[in-house]
Amino acid sequence: MSIWTKIVDFFDSTETEVDTVFTELEQKLLPGLAALAKQIEATIGQQGLTILEQGLEDIGTVIASGGNVGAAIAALVPQVTAQVKEDLKQDAVNAAHGAVSLIIANLPKPAAVVEGASPTVA
Repeated sequence: MSIWTKIVDFFDSTETEVDTVFTELEQKLLPGLAALAKQIEATIGQQGLTILEQGLEDIGTVIASGGNVGAAIAALVPQVTAQVKEDLKQDAVNAAHGAVSLIIANLPKPAAVVEGASPTVA
């Protein structure tokens, strides 16, 4: 059962409409979350996620300083995908970038970052 189906089923059991809670864009993106989670699990696995999580401090520092986030991610992803079989490398790279995007999205915003501004990406 997909994440979106689980969410819709949950809301169907309440008196709240799913479209009043999630924006149209969120509704479009949420179904892909399950596919991304499966790709992450199948390629980089828990070990890769652990490496990503260990790199969060460095990425947070880059974000706070207004540095090049793309360069920080580009340096981190090869560490995550180093142990992946060659035929799964591209899927692993995609999974790692997706995972790091999800993890970064949950980082607290540094005080220096202005709402609506985006960090530099290579």
